[in-house]
Amino acid sequence: MGVIAFDIDGVLANFTRGYTRIGHRLYGTPVGDSATQETWNFEDYPRLKLDKLQAAFDGPIWEIVKSSPDFWATLDPFNVSVMPRINHIENKIFITNRPGINTREQSEQFLENWGIENPKVILGSEKGPIAVREGVIAVIDDLYKNVVDIKAAMPPTYCALLYCAYNKCFHPEWEVLAQGKLRYNTEVVLSVDHFIDRCYEQGLVVERRSNIDDHLQALVSV
Repeated sequence: MGVIAFDIDGVLANFTRGYTRIGHRLYGTPVGDSATQETWNFEDYPRLKLDKLQAAFDGPIWEIVKSSPDFWATLDPFNVSVMPRINHIENKIFITNRPGINTREQSEQFLENWGIENPKVILGSEKGPIAVREGVIAVIDDLYKNVVDIKAAMPPTYCALLYCAYNKCFHPEWEVLAQGKLRYNTEVVLSVDHFIDRCYEQGLVVERRSNIDDHLQALVSV
């Protein structure tokens, strides 16, 4: 059995809120939330009141993100209640692309903070090759490019694009691809719970055995 891959930022962690908190601290600009954000370019979303220089990848906000020892570890989760469901999945990994200091360790800390035991985090911007290497059979991501790359690299993979305000422009194209060259097993999902439900329906989930189960198995083996 292969693995089920979860993106982190925009799917499990509220990056926009953490990022705009820094903007608020520096400039007094509003704290945002990716649930309503209509573009990933922060300067193009008027409600955030950030200009291009402030929001640039080499600008002041990103420099704080990239130099922080705990920015990624201390982000708010979107949905605390889904974390135990994810933890109950044995065959899971987390794929993310995060610049900065000790980003793998910070990502692991974020997941552990919210109940994910011993998470396996893989860093990388090109998710297609990672999916091939790790044997990904299902993935949820909020970035259109990522789900397209993974589907192209691993056609049988169940690929779910999380419904977000900032990726709505890609939904019709994703649906066309799903009906055309990508053929099958692609969809826009409304939540991580929705994605997990679909993974169960397709028989893709290997569940973690609880400590009680392990104890009972040990007794049976004696």
